[in-house]
Amino acid sequence: MIRFPTEIVDIMIKHAVSGLPNEACGLLALHGNVVRRVYCLENVAASPDRFTIDPDGHHDAVIDADENGWEIAASFHSHPDGREQPSETDIEMSPGAEWLHVILGMGSSLPSIGVYRVGTRAVPCTFRIG
Repeated sequence: MIRFPTEIVDIMIKHAVSGLPNEACGLLALHGNVVRRVYCLENVAASPDRFTIDPDGHHDAVIDADENGWEIAASFHSHPDGREQPSETDIEMSPGAEWLHVILGMGSSLPSIGVYRVGTRAVPCTFRIG
């Protein structure tokens, strides 16, 4: 089970809202199964239906995580008008099933969150907030 501190989820949601109408994105550093830091990064694709994480921000996040003994093991992104489920593009672009995908569905009044491992298909992961 992946554990998300409440403040991490709040930061991801604020970043997703600030990125509208485009997808927002970033990386997550974990220690074991606990998310320790969120890195809100620029979506250089500037698109409502795909994301590309800024390479300089990615590099800086990896260095910071390494310095703290954490691992960059997940990305997060929003679906501005959609649900918290991986799209066909998310599945096609996945780096592999060992990578966690956190998706924020922004298509309703309250954001929804899904966590997946995505190889040739999306497999939901259990998670807890708090």
